[in-house]
Amino acid sequence: MSEQQTLLNSKAELIVSSFNLIKIFANAIIYSVVLFLGFLVLKIDPDWITIIIVFIMLLVYFFMKDFMLYRQAKKAIRSQYDYLISKRPNISLYIPIIGKNGLMLYMKKAALFIDNDHLFLEAFDQQAFKQTPTKSISMPHGDDFIIKALQPDKRKPYYLVTSSIKEHDYEFIIPDDQFVIDYINSKINTPDKEVV
Repeated sequence: MSEQQTLLNSKAELIVSSFNLIKIFANAIIYSVVLFLGFLVLKIDPDWITIIIVFIMLLVYFFMKDFMLYRQAKKAIRSQYDYLISKRPNISLYIPIIGKNGLMLYMKKAALFIDNDHLFLEAFDQQAFKQTPTKSISMPHGDDFIIKALQPDKRKPYYLVTSSIKEHDYEFIIPDDQFVIDYINSKINTPDKEVV
């Protein structure tokens, strides 16, 4: 795996699960205060031991949640990459794509990749409890799959991608990587028509 590929994978992992201890502590404190206020509204007089136990439980919960999301993202990226390399050993770059549902970010069961200077979308048929994809289909950038626009996020290190698959809108997120952004920007105005 190249250094550029490793860096891109790491950026995607951090986007999906920003494992941040300050955020974990802040969430635990906020939720503890809300629970304490809830106790007061319900006229339940909590003692300090209860408050400390609730705080520790929330701390463990938020830590485990972020840790599991990070492990899940890392495993999904690695299994998609390994499957894609076994299917097409000569790809130049695998670009993990991320979905967004409200505030939650997650790894999509698809990826972009570059092969012989052509951009492709790979959709994986990955079952819920299987670690590696069992099959996939590739769609070249061109007639059926078109990237329409890239827009940088104002606060996070990623780009929002607007695309279409067979005239149906398909939006996703890619990590902020200058090579990838420049490459995709070059393809927006000149879609690949012929794929080897």
